[in-house]
Amino acid sequence: MKDIEDFARNQHFAFDKDATKHYDYLSAFQDSIEGSDADAALYYLAVILKSGDLESVVRRLKDSAALDVGLADPARATQVIALANTALEIGLPRASTHVAMATILLAVAPRYDSAMQAYYQAAKDAEHPTNHPMPKYLQDSHYQGAAKLRGAGVMQNMFDLPHKIARQEYLPKNLVGKHYYVPAPNQAEQKFYAQYQALFKYIYQQPFVPTEFADHFEHFTSSHIK
Repeated sequence: MKDIEDFARNQHFAFDKDATKHYDYLSAFQDSIEGSDADAALYYLAVILKSGDLESVVRRLKDSAALDVGLADPARATQVIALANTALEIGLPRASTHVAMATILLAVAPRYDSAMQAYYQAAKDAEHPTNHPMPKYLQDSHYQGAAKLRGAGVMQNMFDLPHKIARQEYLPKNLVGKHYYVPAPNQAEQKFYAQYQALFKYIYQQPFVPTEFADHFEHFTSSHIK
């Protein structure tokens, strides 16, 4: 009887990997990271790992690294992904330390969704690509007769040019001057933004004028970006 009681105490009956609670704990884990509560995230992490579900934890960590931290601290996002990959290689129980470290790094990290918002704005223009024809020299010209059949032009060789950058249009002509990336007001993204602006001005030989968007992606009302 004592053996049965000991066995029962060690079972996580509240956590059934095949039932709804499995996803409740995973959701609570990622939501706690997004809410910057490292203690809550560590608690839910421990509950999940007691069930042996390392794979779901790793997926959530990688997802959060890009969606929650992103360009606000890309070095930290890379660290988290490396820890998550290592955890899969090592396996439980030792991998619990790797995912715990990744969880803390994410929970206390600066965050911004500028990469997600940039994609959201680009995706709206991509709904009707025939309205935005690409420059002909960007078309595939690797097959015989491509130039004759499709009028594909010739790309400039960036390695023969100053700064290894070709001054030619890459965007569809009617989208030149539209800038999807709007940075966060933090040091890391402002540094990226300065490079982003400088490259546009050099390539297109025109002033950089930020684009103002009337809407943005709503995280908690939209299921995903198409």
